Amino acid sequence: MANNQRRVNLTLTDPKKEGKMWAVRVIVTITEGKDPIEGQEVEFFLEGESAGKLSSDADGRTICDLSIPDIPGKYLVEAKCSGVNRTEQRKITIPEPTKKKASVKILVTPTQEGLEHTLFCRALTIAGNSEKPFEGAVLILFDNEQELERTTTSEAGTATFKLHLESSKKEKIVRIIVAKTAITQVVHLFQ
Repeated sequence: MANNQRRVNLTLTDPKKEGKMWAVRVIVTITEGKDPIEGQEVEFFLEGESAGKLSSDADGRTICDLSIPDIPGKYLVEAKCSGVNRTEQRKITIPEPTKKKASVKILVTPTQEGLEHTLFCRALTIAGNSEKPFEGAVLILFDNEQELERTTTSEAGTATFKLHLESSKKEKIVRIIVAKTAITQVVHLFQ
């Protein structure tokens, strides 16, 4: 049989994240009829750049492990077999990174001077075992269902609210909410 009767089959494994790169295994099988072709040279390409040359084994297989940068998009993988007028191509997709969701918590320390109450707030993001200041969190102060004030946390994740407790009330319950989250802190203020 002539070389143009040879069949080239190219398969790719799903990309696997390894550090800052993605590993992809490229498998090329070369047959003539049903018979595997041993010793066939195959050159592998990633985005048109040569990734190396290998020869097929006794099963007609050639395996090349490629490293693809951690940049989302589609990448062209090619295998060109010497003596065969065909280049097999496949596209591999490197996915967008998954965003890890961080939890948010708010710490409130109330202080009082007469009827004036100051609420020192600290917003934190929690990812795994670490807590970091939540800069730019919008904190909203509510009395019952009425919004009294809103402020944005500093680089240190802090913000302050000042309240005046009416002399006729012995107690006031307010809520501080982190905007766009379900995080709520209830604060009891007393005279």
